[in-house]
Amino acid sequence: MNKILTIAHLTILSVLRKKDVYILFIISVAVLIIICSLNVMGLAGIAAYVKDIGLLFTWLFSIILATSVASNTLQEEEKSGTIYSLLAKPINRKQLICGKWIGVFSVAVAVTFVFYMIVFLLVFLKGGSFPIYSLVQAMILHFGVIGIVIGYSLLFSTRLNSDAATIISYVMTATCFLIIPKIPQLIASPATTKFSSFIFTALYNILPHFEILDLRQRLVHDFAAIPTGIFVISILYSLFFTVLFLLLAWLGYRNKFFSRSDRY
Repeated sequence: MNKILTIAHLTILSVLRKKDVYILFIISVAVLIIICSLNVMGLAGIAAYVKDIGLLFTWLFSIILATSVASNTLQEEEKSGTIYSLLAKPINRKQLICGKWIGVFSVAVAVTFVFYMIVFLLVFLKGGSFPIYSLVQAMILHFGVIGIVIGYSLLFSTRLNSDAATIISYVMTATCFLIIPKIPQLIASPATTKFSSFIFTALYNILPHFEILDLRQRLVHDFAAIPTGIFVISILYSLFFTVLFLLLAWLGYRNKFFSRSDRY
């Protein structure tokens, strides 16, 4: 466990040394404040409008951050050659994958929490508020989505270069958010063939359903918190997919051959 935490610590330091993270954060906060200040259709003074825009930006920022960092972290070790010293500690590849996930997850969660607090402050300044228990539930399930995203971003990065892994991770995220919830409607459409229906059904049952972990609309409309039992099941659901993707990442990485010539 100490080896995993050491890798996580080194990963956190590596991420914090990058200027890209700070630039992305500053730009996102600036854009969020500007948009929330615009008087779009007279909605600038409505707290629900600020909530909706603020939470949307929070999700977008967290997904971009988690994907970009997770898709590059293993590749950076390989390109710099530090992968050889890491695996010579000795640290096995399972510990390396777990440590990388913990490190990236810790940074992404910490920055996302700060972003939530900024949105909370903006909403407060507009005279609104969040139901606290619902907000806690929404953040925890949001962190669950971040964990899953980091998991499959690491998975793709074990077999692909960083650019390809990043692109496929974004496509995966877009599919889970935009297509998976619509699949029942697509299957019911008369224009859908049997083969397409089979593919849609497979995707629906295999890929994670982020919509069940997204409680933004409950916060926007001040709905009550979801029942504790459903909340716990949702956490276990996110943990299941996170562990599954990390297991697949380890299986894809455990026999990977490293050549020093690959660095050039």
